[in-house]
Amino acid sequence: MCVNKDSVAVIDGTQEIQAKVTTVKVKPAAETPTANVAKVDNSSADKPKTSAAPSNNNAANTIPINIREHGELNFPDLSQHNNWMAKCLTPQMYKKLYALKTPNGVTIDDIIQTGVDNPGHPFIYTVGCVAGDEESYSVFSDFFDQIIYNRHNKYDASQKHVTDLNPDKLVGGGNLDPKYVLSCRVRTGRSIRGYALPPVCTRAERKAVEGILVKPLLNWTANLKENTTH
Repeated sequence: MCVNKDSVAVIDGTQEIQAKVTTVKVKPAAETPTANVAKVDNSSADKPKTSAAPSNNNAANTIPINIREHGELNFPDLSQHNNWMAKCLTPQMYKKLYALKTPNGVTIDDIIQTGVDNPGHPFIYTVGCVAGDEESYSVFSDFFDQIIYNRHNKYDASQKHVTDLNPDKLVGGGNLDPKYVLSCRVRTGRSIRGYALPPVCTRAERKAVEGILVKPLLNWTANLKENTTH
């Protein structure tokens, strides 16, 4: 290939092709005024970057780090429930009782969980709560006093339960027609002081209670002993 000032001759062995070369002049870019150039400060280039402080505009909507400690955030949705627990428990009461515990560690959530899981029926009003131990009635008295008052015909905290196991004082039942009444059953329940109740008791407590009850049951006389199971 041969190159001169005005043209390029390309020789491929058979013919010569003339190609015109056009020269284009490019205007240099104008210099940028110094005043418009941002000055770069490298004095802090090696310094660690720090995050900007978070805005406080949404502080009211910020969820606390430990939400387990906040009763107002843990109050259950009871809008579709039909039991005395849902009727008596208010957000204010729940917040007040939320952090309390009995000596056995029973909390208000342990007490109401059965009522939360079982909403009940509009025509069958269940209790919706259980005591975890003997102390539950005193530690959570604000709650239990209302439950008992409403469930048991206005039985308030000033009244005391009377126990009388004398069978001679039983009234009625002597004129039951044997054609319709073949048998009757009396069911009783007793708790042992110092042990948690079934809703929160441990396996070890269950075994201990069984051991306490078995001894007197095995001392029952013939008829009762034959029908004793544990």
